Amino acid sequence: MKKIALLALTALLFTACNGEAADDPVEPENRSNATLTQDEAYEVALASPCTEEGSVFNDAYYNDFTKTWWFKTDIAKPGCNPECMVSEETKTAEINWMCTGLLQE
Repeated sequence: MKKIALLALTALLFTACNGEAADDPVEPENRSNATLTQDEAYEVALASPCTEEGSVFNDAYYNDFTKTWWFKTDIAKPGCNPECMVSEETKTAEINWMCTGLLQE
């Protein structure tokens, strides 16, 4: 009986969380405060040092809290998952390496 109640509670929480997907920064069309469109931010990314390290793709998400656009790249660095970050405030872009800190042997 406890397992059924736990499953029902989990399903209810999952349904409630999905109802707030409009604020999800992974969905650029639902951004609430962006001053740059995704295409404008992509142009900034293409003219930045990000392209010196590899390709930048127009596959992005917007972070409403930091007011930044994050574009996927094919930049390779062991232990890292780099993305090109575009700041709306400065209209500049830089590579955010997003490294784990683990040393590769």
